[in-house]
Amino acid sequence: MTNLRLWRLKHGLTARELGSLLGIHPATFSLLESGRLRPSRRQLEAFRSAFGSAADSLFETLDNSDSLALKPAMTTGPPKLLTH
Repeated sequence: MTNLRLWRLKHGLTARELGSLLGIHPATFSLLESGRLRPSRRQLEAFRSAFGSAADSLFETLDNSDSLALKPAMTTGPPKLLTH
């Protein structure tokens, strides 16, 4: 599990909702969230725009002992809405 998924679950968003806010296709967002795909530069910039410097830690994979608590960088509020 990644910090991204933990953050999303904590804030009550679906993968489709958060992906849409970031301008990322739902299937691609799912792969990013699961850690099976690394973000492109464009995608990483979208995450950085919404999450600031905490974006880089969103893609860290957690082991089972970490899965119950969010890391401090992930306790910020929801991302800002991006304008296209």
